[in-house]
Amino acid sequence: MDHKTLAALAVGLAGVAGFTYPQEGKTTEQEYKHIESFKGIPAGELLPAMRFMSASLGVKCVFCHNTEDFPSEEKPQKQRARQMIAMQRQIDRAFFAGQGEVTCTSCHNGHTSPARRPSLTGLVLRHTMPTTEMPTDDVFSKFLKARGATLKSISLSGVSVHAGRPDSAYELLETETGKFALTAGLNRFVCDGSSVWRVGENGAEPAPGDSGDIVRRTVRLFLGASPFGAYEKPFVAGFEKIDGRDTVVVRGRIPADKVLEDLYFDKETGLLARVATQRETVLGSLPSFMDYGDYRLVDGMMTPFKIVVTSPDGEATTTNFATAKGNVEVPDAAFKPPH
Repeated sequence: MDHKTLAALAVGLAGVAGFTYPQEGKTTEQEYKHIESFKGIPAGELLPAMRFMSASLGVKCVFCHNTEDFPSEEKPQKQRARQMIAMQRQIDRAFFAGQGEVTCTSCHNGHTSPARRPSLTGLVLRHTMPTTEMPTDDVFSKFLKARGATLKSISLSGVSVHAGRPDSAYELLETETGKFALTAGLNRFVCDGSSVWRVGENGAEPAPGDSGDIVRRTVRLFLGASPFGAYEKPFVAGFEKIDGRDTVVVRGRIPADKVLEDLYFDKETGLLARVATQRETVLGSLPSFMDYGDYRLVDGMMTPFKIVVTSPDGEATTTNFATAKGNVEVPDAAFKPPH
């Protein structure tokens, strides 16, 4: 068996040209051309190192190399790999005494790009890309048609279930202009469409930190004629399966809230199945998501009677609504903090 065939088998490829199996006793730079990151090591250790990088990134040789001419420097990924190797070694030496605790896999874990955010079970943010262009307006229009009537307001009541805590009553009153009044167990929040207040026994105070934004996002039912108007430059990011059902994913940013969101629309029904939020922080993006299901007609509008909120720590809160009523007449005072 010749050298090229051995190399092809070693890398798991057929017909590899330009790469020869190393001779015993030689270092990498003695055996191969353009060696920078692996100088001084036995030439026989180069292929195992290449296979380790391939497995760590989930790619084949062709990702970095011209497999007809391995020494070629034509692909920028090759130089980028050298930079990454230098970075990995520097981190490992500086913080782990060079014990190999930090490797390509530590950050890449099977992907060409390292994860920039914590992972959540059940949430995929790298979608199957569409092969043809799909206008976002078509997706939004299908949702509006599937949703049906445009209610000015809606009132829902039910029960929230969270593992390890007692079940709590849940009542929500929401308008198409973003106003809402929420009672969840002992917690009560009101929003006049702009500011969110937490109401307690001693009166009301502005919701601290970003808690108001979190509450605002978790009560969204996307009412109104333009429920997705807040998103900047939304586009179809791809396709995804949720519980076995195909969805079309639209991605958009809401700069004022410092969030990037993926909206998953059921491909068959057109209804919203999930909203995944990436909240920007000074360290990175923090993911969470909401699932919408058990849609029922409420005064002509398809309304989710089941909402599951999964927080960044992976804990889920499930709210099941028992009753709902549309176009409820409510005075403006209901959405303002008591004085």
